[in-house]
Amino acid sequence: MAWAALAPELILTAASLVLLLVVTATRRPVPAAATSGAIAPGASARPAASGVETAWGGATAAIFAVALVALVPGLGTRAELWAGMLSLDPFAALFRGMFLAAGLLVALVSVDFLRQRAPARGEYWPLLLWGVLGMMLMASSRDLLMIYLGLELASLCSYVLAGYLKEDARSVEASVKYFLTGAVASAVLLFGISLLYGAAGSTSLDAIARAASGSVLGSAALAFLVVGFGFKVAGAPLHMWAPDAYEGAPTPITAFFSVGPKAAAFAALLRVFFAGLGELRPAWTPAFAVLAVLSMFVGNLSALPQKNIKRMMAYSAIAHAGYILVGLAVGTPMGSRAVAYYLLAYLFANLGVFAVIVAVSARGEQIEDYTGLARRQPLLAWAMVIYFLSLIGIPPTAGFFGKFYLFSAALEQGGVWLALVIVVNSVISVGYYYGVVRQMFLASEAPDVARDGTRPAEPHHPEPASGGPSPAVPAAGTPLAGERSPADERVCPAVTAVVVVTAVLTIVIGLGFEYFLGWAAAATAILP
Repeated sequence: MAWAALAPELILTAASLVLLLVVTATRRPVPAAATSGAIAPGASARPAASGVETAWGGATAAIFAVALVALVPGLGTRAELWAGMLSLDPFAALFRGMFLAAGLLVALVSVDFLRQRAPARGEYWPLLLWGVLGMMLMASSRDLLMIYLGLELASLCSYVLAGYLKEDARSVEASVKYFLTGAVASAVLLFGISLLYGAAGSTSLDAIARAASGSVLGSAALAFLVVGFGFKVAGAPLHMWAPDAYEGAPTPITAFFSVGPKAAAFAALLRVFFAGLGELRPAWTPAFAVLAVLSMFVGNLSALPQKNIKRMMAYSAIAHAGYILVGLAVGTPMGSRAVAYYLLAYLFANLGVFAVIVAVSARGEQIEDYTGLARRQPLLAWAMVIYFLSLIGIPPTAGFFGKFYLFSAALEQGGVWLALVIVVNSVISVGYYYGVVRQMFLASEAPDVARDGTRPAEPHHPEPASGGPSPAVPAAGTPLAGERSPADERVCPAVTAVVVVTAVLTIVIGLGFEYFLGWAAAATAILP
């Protein structure tokens, strides 16, 4: 029965190995013109349509869907495997479901993007599967060694995926910076784990909970664990890697970074600090409070002047890490419930934003490239509004109830100042989200040459020279030479589906607040 509950992980492991073999056996050389990943954002180059990327992406999405279905029968199961290193409980089930859903949505938005930028390489898909597998192991672990192994599996896949566009200097730079800072964070985290092992003589969270209280080594380990996990969740002042990694990575992978590894790190934080280090709560809650406040202010204030939308969303992610850290700063069951619910709400809203960015990426990644989007692609523009309302915290979206519950958790513990910081930062965030909305709905395009590459109607045509042929005048709406045609802005059906699903879920999770909060409460009830 316990092994049946582990079916999603087993499916991902077996399927990823088979997929890797198939990808390796069937890969064919691709013309250099099609793999020149140095295509600048906004370029119109589109390699010849190939079914290869669609087939691999479809297979990967199907694997995630099957694993998600296999998770359902084991939702009520509580079992331990490998001498208690893995715990299959409601807490693990909630986060495993979130990671599988994120993997499925990222796979769907990746197909068309890779077909344009890096067709027919194939390693992308097994790496995505292994990254999700590592995150699922992190959420299920009750042992520091297993948490670290899951963290490294997810991190190594993330480093490679960040530099997947190897002909693009920005992608390579993102990968290198992410790898170097991630390696330092892993070393710091591992040192903290070694101190806890010295204090407890075991890496089991249960043994650490019994031995760490009153131990000098246990108290010293707290600082290293807070710093190590602070890097992983991109909390300020440990956030330096995030803007460059988000900007340079392939956009679907940026979407993956913004929700997957972040949620996995928070799941591990809840396990380690609530279950393993609960007795030291008075020592670690002030540290998380400082991280939360710094992250909110640094993230929101730094996002205001950004012109690149991926960089803006990177700072937004830092700010949201600050909001979520409030749940750890209060250190109560209500705080842990708020963290779980907020992550669920944040997952779909943020993935939706990046699905729109993928759809618009043919025009570019600057905020000004969104000018007139409401006229050209009203579905994308209105979906973007829903996501931003949720990220700001406007009712009836899921983000409003997430912030409201964090606000209530802070007040319950007398943290009025923390609650005020949440409100102030939510107001600040309106500034940069509104900047994108203004470009989509209110900003005007240049009258002489529209941003979609079409020529407006000519008010006057010169008379032909006497006896000569009439000069060729482009018809209204035809693309200029070297300009992008409207066909290049078509939205892949899979991306459209992701946009619709995430927008609907952002509303549904808000309207069904009590149900989903009850789900989060049942999951976190296992934490002391």
